[in-house]
Amino acid sequence: ADVLPIEAKGLLAGIFLDTKNFNVRAGERTFEAAAFLRRLGADTIEVKKLLQSDFTNTVARYKIIQSAVPYRDEIAIVALDRTVTRPMAAQAADELLNITGFQASFVLYPDAEHRVVVSTRSIGEANVQVILESLGGGGNAATAGAQVKSGDVQEVLRRLETAPALAAIDAIGLFEGGLAELCHVTVAVTDGLGTVTVLVNVYVVTHLKEGVEGPLVVVYQLV
Repeated sequence: ADVLPIEAKGLLAGIFLDTKNFNVRAGERTFEAAAFLRRLGADTIEVKKLLQSDFTNTVARYKIIQSAVPYRDEIAIVALDRTVTRPMAAQAADELLNITGFQASFVLYPDAEHRVVVSTRSIGEANVQVILESLGGGGNAATAGAQVKSGDVQEVLRRLETAPALAAIDAIGLFEGGLAELCHVTVAVTDGLGTVTVLVNVYVVTHLKEGVEGPLVVVYQLV
């Protein structure tokens, strides 16, 4: 059946949203599909109008972004004490990655059911799915989320900041600054299917802050 121009516009708008304007998850076939829809009458200007946000929501989104706190200059973390809509939190997490230097973003907020919702995005090496698995969340390497039933936003934030994946960012920074040593360690992992041996990177921090006992060992990644 023939595809009407208005249908082509809707499909192209979906591609724009899913790929964040062709910035993520966009391959050759993505561009071929967009070109095909364009030939069918999809107008990119009309698509942009379709995706516009109203003034009130835009202001509210930028208030969320204004609350961001940098973590090691690579991660933006927003911890809100008020409820916002899930789409707004997700949009704020997306827009934070338009700021130079940020490779990942986290937006935490309480919802109406007294849960703490976490919305995360990544455009760098940080795998936000792995980070949020420590909070019972999931997703993929670039987009993930979690709903934490116990604790308030500040408590969940503390749990997030002590997650192994985020602690590893600190360890890597210390290693690059000559304050930690990198070791390769073989670890035996046992589950219901048997035992396997894996190699992991372990950072041993040799210089700690005053009053902190050490050494501190942080497991970073599988090799």
